[in-house]
Amino acid sequence: MPKAVATDDIQVAAVPARNGYQDAVHLFTQKKGGVGKSTLAGWVAEYLKAKHGNVVCYDTDPSNQTLARLGALNVSTVNIIKRDEIDAGLFDPMIATIAEEAGPFVVDTGSSSFHALWSYVVATELFDFLQEHGRPVILHIPLAPKPDLDDTLAGFDEICRHSPPRSVVAWMNERESPIELDGVNFLDLDIARKNEEKLLGVVVNSKQHYRLHREQVERMLIRHWTFEEAIYQLDIRAKCYLFQVRKEIFEQLEQIGI
Repeated sequence: MPKAVATDDIQVAAVPARNGYQDAVHLFTQKKGGVGKSTLAGWVAEYLKAKHGNVVCYDTDPSNQTLARLGALNVSTVNIIKRDEIDAGLFDPMIATIAEEAGPFVVDTGSSSFHALWSYVVATELFDFLQEHGRPVILHIPLAPKPDLDDTLAGFDEICRHSPPRSVVAWMNERESPIELDGVNFLDLDIARKNEEKLLGVVVNSKQHYRLHREQVERMLIRHWTFEEAIYQLDIRAKCYLFQVRKEIFEQLEQIGI
């Protein structure tokens, strides 16, 4: 039986030996900016660190390096863009490191470099290269409610078009309302059914419906804290709200098996 690593009352199963996802590359991508991509990247990085005892993080956003502000995660910043294109001389050393060193890895990308990145991914068959080196790619795609729903759904569809089967985690990054279109849940939308074979799992960030939870998450983000740092620093009721948010996210990631 795997040993459990306790994170307060959350039990995150520790992996005793290298497996299919321990060296995975978790790529956070979305063509629409401002929908919580970097926040979710930080949460997944914290989860992976608790589960695997290690995580290697890169922030490649050319315009807003939010993930890199989380000092507790020791994030490396990598400038991958030159004259609006991916510069292989900047990007490939990071990929080589990922292929050769132990993971897991979290790579946050920017919406401003979305098209350049995906042109590079397709042209260089990047995901095949990483898979051949034992580094499966998991694509984390945040979806946001209106007024950003249509744009994030379009981004989801475009990313899925170039993604391996069972490689996509769709994040229902709900604010004050669920991710649905005209009363139809995401998983029942045509766009989700069309890309069903690409989905590895769905994570719902539903605690943001509640003002008290949103306020404590905002306090944590403003201070560039991880959950662990915030829960240590804040008062007992604030800790409770953040613990509930973390528990919801971590348990879903555990269920997906990453």
